[in-house]
Amino acid sequence: MKETHRLTIYLIKDSYKTFNSCLQENTDYAINPHNIKSALNLDGIIYIAETQTKESKWKSLLQQGTDENIASLTNSSNRAILMLKVDTRIYCCCFGYGQYLLNPSCIERNFGLKHLLIQSILIN
Repeated sequence: MKETHRLTIYLIKDSYKTFNSCLQENTDYAINPHNIKSALNLDGIIYIAETQTKESKWKSLLQQGTDENIASLTNSSNRAILMLKVDTRIYCCCFGYGQYLLNPSCIERNFGLKHLLIQSILIN
């Protein structure tokens, strides 16, 4: 069976012209840019944040309920964004917790709903 992925696509407001301007400022982790293969002939970039691994906050609570040592309970959060410029607009596909790399004020709200309604009108 062919592998599939559910994608959430964000349209960026027209006032944001550069990929970097769409990113959240002052994060606690490094965000590393990766160029898209030139053979794909796309105007875009991939941003990947450092993976953060943290001990689960609730491990100590569980540990209080047993005399046995509970092995390490860690959570990892992966974040990535694929940004593409189509005509004059930027579109973002987020992977993992990638939406938290975006500056919330750059997102065009209700883009999916507006697109669905326009497509529905055009089809009918």
